[in-house]
Amino acid sequence: MIGITTKEQSERLVIAGIDEATADFADLHHGDVRLYPAWSMAKLWKILHDSGVWFYEYSTNDPVEKVMESLVCAVERASKQGKIKSPSVV
Repeated sequence: MIGITTKEQSERLVIAGIDEATADFADLHHGDVRLYPAWSMAKLWKILHDSGVWFYEYSTNDPVEKVMESLVCAVERASKQGKIKSPSVV
């Protein structure tokens, strides 16, 4: 799916300390199999915003995958630095 984290990105976020319960696609399934928790671009922006972490703007010409990877890196880095406040599950 475009605009949500890949399995690898999701694993990195969890390792960085982001609570799986904050994933807005926490129940991503394929049939009866739970694939992995996934975060949308909007949720990653919200996590950064709610934590007061500044994040620069992107050109609208940038591919979604590039923006998503940058957001994942920003959340991952901020979490490892202790800057991510306990994000709400909402």
